[in-house]
Amino acid sequence: MKGRWSEIIVVFRKELLDILRDRRAAFFTFIFPLVMYPVIFVAAGKFQDWKQSMVEDRKVLLGLSGDYDDFLPLVEDRDNFQVVFDVHGDRSCFEDGDLDVLLEFKVLRKRENQAQVTVHFDGTGPMTRVALLRVRELLDQYNMFLVDQRFRKRGIEVRSSELVTVSTNDVSMAQEKGEAVLARILPALLILLFFTGGAFAAIDLVAGEKERKTLETLFVHPVSSDNIAVAKFLVVLTCSIGAVALNLVGMVLAYKIGLNANAGWLAEITFPAWQWLALAMVLFLPMAVLTSSLLIAISSVAHSFREAQTYLIPVILGGLLPSLLCAVPNVELNLVTAWIPIGNIALAVRDAIAGDVRWPGLAVAFASTAFYAFLALRWSSRLLTREETLLGTESDSGDEHAVARARSRRATIFSICLLLLLYYGGGFLQNPSGPFGLVGGVALTLWILVLGPALAYTLAGQASLRKAWGLELPTLKDLSLSVMVAPAAVLLITAYMMLQAEWLPMSEDLANSFKQIFDIESLHPLVIVAVFVISPAICEECLWRGTYQGELAVERRPLKAIVLVALFFGLFHFSFYRFVPTALVGAILAWVRWRTGSLVNTIVLHAAYNALLIFVMGPLIESQDPVCDALLHPWGLAAGIGVLFLAWRWMGTRRRPSATIPAHERLEISNVE
Repeated sequence: MKGRWSEIIVVFRKELLDILRDRRAAFFTFIFPLVMYPVIFVAAGKFQDWKQSMVEDRKVLLGLSGDYDDFLPLVEDRDNFQVVFDVHGDRSCFEDGDLDVLLEFKVLRKRENQAQVTVHFDGTGPMTRVALLRVRELLDQYNMFLVDQRFRKRGIEVRSSELVTVSTNDVSMAQEKGEAVLARILPALLILLFFTGGAFAAIDLVAGEKERKTLETLFVHPVSSDNIAVAKFLVVLTCSIGAVALNLVGMVLAYKIGLNANAGWLAEITFPAWQWLALAMVLFLPMAVLTSSLLIAISSVAHSFREAQTYLIPVILGGLLPSLLCAVPNVELNLVTAWIPIGNIALAVRDAIAGDVRWPGLAVAFASTAFYAFLALRWSSRLLTREETLLGTESDSGDEHAVARARSRRATIFSICLLLLLYYGGGFLQNPSGPFGLVGGVALTLWILVLGPALAYTLAGQASLRKAWGLELPTLKDLSLSVMVAPAAVLLITAYMMLQAEWLPMSEDLANSFKQIFDIESLHPLVIVAVFVISPAICEECLWRGTYQGELAVERRPLKAIVLVALFFGLFHFSFYRFVPTALVGAILAWVRWRTGSLVNTIVLHAAYNALLIFVMGPLIESQDPVCDALLHPWGLAAGIGVLFLAWRWMGTRRRPSATIPAHERLEISNVE
């Protein structure tokens, strides 16, 4: 072990020095953050002063037309308005900047002092927002003036402006408000820095060396490939953490000097106590490992520096999107959101900075991110040490793995195209006000747009449906376990959806669709069974667990196949609200397909799941039956988990992936050897 770490340290030192010799990259990563934030704060302050002076000095060009005699006294003595009288309300008066706002007055009832005011404005004008705020104040005064006039006509002396006196009292402390502002912006900013801070190191250490033809020479030295991979990963991790740390130092120094005092909304920022900031940094440790591993994986897949930079853009955007959850006020860290990759740490850090720590959710977020980081680290290590990466070449096109990868890529492209077809075609067919209605549209979508392409794809490859889809008679044990898994899956998925509803409410359209499906009285039970129980079980299973998973199985990587099938099955339902639940169901079905090798088991499981959800769990939830609460009790959920565990232990016989591949397309390993 000592010898291994000495090798890692030597390679680490060599790679880190090579990175630091790139002065421009080192400057923009480590030195530039120390001067960037003072410049930002000073520039923001100057901009705020300039903007304020521009607003105060600029007069609002206000046009009046119609019966504006009563309104005119309110605006005549205003120095911040320049009035233009009797202007026609067409678009031309705004095009050359002649007006900011035009008020068109129309008296409805002279005796009742009732008037109608139409506000015309150009929403793209530079002064429109400021002008509308000032005009709204005038209109409020005008409204009170008309009310006072109405009372005077009836001999009542009332000042409407004095009827209600409004005063505000913010019970929050300035420190708490500043921490809340920082908590909404800092997590997403630091996650972005974790990606960008280590990006140049990761790209240069792998993709750059492949392009320079120096990577394979490094592995010639008497150092194991695993140690080299660990050293390169540590360099990327060091650069990533160093960039984030120096950015924080730059922020804190600028704050301590007081440069943010006149920087607009940045002046509200307040840094929390050191213990909460330290807790936030601890939470970011598994995030740093995760981002560094992803960067190494991207660089390993790319064949050149430029290609790696191209891959980097969508990965950064994909990582930044869940981090924005910290800015959404109604999303809280709980036992559900704690499993969202990247977003969970953003929420945990937000709560830590604000001093509102929920320890169970925080612990789950930390553990789940550490698990994701472990998986990403293993994946990046395998990519970095494979022969194709070291030599910078692709495997032979006739090789077994190349053929398998080609088939899986072809199936994935087919699935993406099919999703587009289903999005537009299925949306037309399933329109409740369309010619087929919801029920008829669902049936047509399943049997024509889902099952049809699945059949065509498989038959076009001249494959046997029985072999390609795994249409083999299941054993009685597997079939029984498949039926037992259905109620367990219903309980667990329903419990998850109830937790999810706390921070992601169901849309009204989706609720109406579910209500129509679960409304057994309005539809004949046989129609419900045929359209919403049996049809999805057959058509969806033939597509996703038959055609798609059958193609993925040739790579002999069951975990990858299960994850991809679950992902596409979640996307297949075209609902952000239903994505995670349906993806979890898809993962269970894909696992049963892999474990037993028979599509019949997944069809039975899918049908049983749909039937229980529609005829049992749906009505119980709708009627708020106490039985539902009893089923969703922790002991009931524990029983469901126990059933899944028993199925995992007893189901199937761990068949070889080749059992699901058409016989005429099985790769003859003996011939390759």
